[in-house]
Amino acid sequence: MFMKFIDGGTDQGKTSESVKCSAICICEELNLDMYIAARCAPGNSWINSTERIMSILNLGLQNCAMERENDASNAIKSCNSMNQIRDVVSKKPELLDIWQDVINPVKHIVRSRFERLSLKNEPIQTIYPATEVAISNLQQHLRQLFPDLDVTDLVKSKSRKSLSYQNWIEIHCRQRQYTFQIRKCQDSSCCNPPVSGEWKLEWLQFFLKTRNITVPNQGLRVGIQQIQIVRLQKKKLNKNLFQLKNQAENTSLLPDNIGTGNSSLFTAQNARYTVECRKVRVIFSKNRLTTRQQTHLILTVSESEYTCGAHISVPGDILDGLVHVRQYITCAMPVEVSYYSSNISRNDICCYCSGNNAEVSQEKKKQYKTLLPICMDCQKEEEIICYRPYGEKSKN
Repeated sequence: MFMKFIDGGTDQGKTSESVKCSAICICEELNLDMYIAARCAPGNSWINSTERIMSILNLGLQNCAMERENDASNAIKSCNSMNQIRDVVSKKPELLDIWQDVINPVKHIVRSRFERLSLKNEPIQTIYPATEVAISNLQQHLRQLFPDLDVTDLVKSKSRKSLSYQNWIEIHCRQRQYTFQIRKCQDSSCCNPPVSGEWKLEWLQFFLKTRNITVPNQGLRVGIQQIQIVRLQKKKLNKNLFQLKNQAENTSLLPDNIGTGNSSLFTAQNARYTVECRKVRVIFSKNRLTTRQQTHLILTVSESEYTCGAHISVPGDILDGLVHVRQYITCAMPVEVSYYSSNISRNDICCYCSGNNAEVSQEKKKQYKTLLPICMDCQKEEEIICYRPYGEKSKN
């Protein structure tokens, strides 16, 4: 029995036909009774040793030059991916030796650096890739088992046309969300006698632990459930944002992620400058402004009268498309949360009247992660604005 825990990458994806066929070849070559390949659920890669070792391997790549010698062929120079290199080599086999001579020194440097590292006092070992001869020998198993399968192009669209391949997969394989398994059948004319002496090995069950009870997974996939929940929450959030935009003029509070264009623009890290109407408003820019652009922005703000929700620049201006303010905002709405998070100016102004010496409620601070400062006069008439309560999801 052979068991393998994979990271689910493109070269190890259990849904790929080429990966399935390579697993079949390994089973036939090693005369395995059972083959199991499993991967971790999305969002749980921290339990995968393949993922955890990446931080160690990055240490070996520090200050490592990946430069290679000049290629002797212009055909290889113009390639930007391994697929393009394979296509060129398939048309011109004489370029294979040239490519290997160019890339082997780089591979040797990386291999020697990796072999100097260790994980839990165990040195990291590197292996050489399979040669063309070894791959060809493994493909002989596919040609014998599936005469109607094109082993040079292992894709789903062509493998589905091979009846022998589909029948073999249905009898010997079992594919689930996180596992791919192969085992020998009980037909002696099809499979060799089992080495373990047991004709029928049980499939590996994927279990889901719920509270104190462990039950077989019947479609209750943790990763899929999380993705579905996120999609429903996102759909509900978009609906609520659309309603808030339509009611922006009649509301006194607007979430911090509403604005025109890309909502990721209106964050604290993109806050560059401030402008005032009745309240302080934030000017956002995706990229840091140059000295000339900053000077032009200051002159524009000082010479013009700004109204909440208006554009900062006019079409044709050097700042057009570079600086933005929220358009779905009115003078009745409080100061934006990103103003206080960005530290571009003093943080003790009142979120309602922009007055100085405002304070954050210490009682509310024990219950919420984000609070906006409010002065004593506004506190008598307005409610304290708070976001993200501790211990539960925010309803705002």
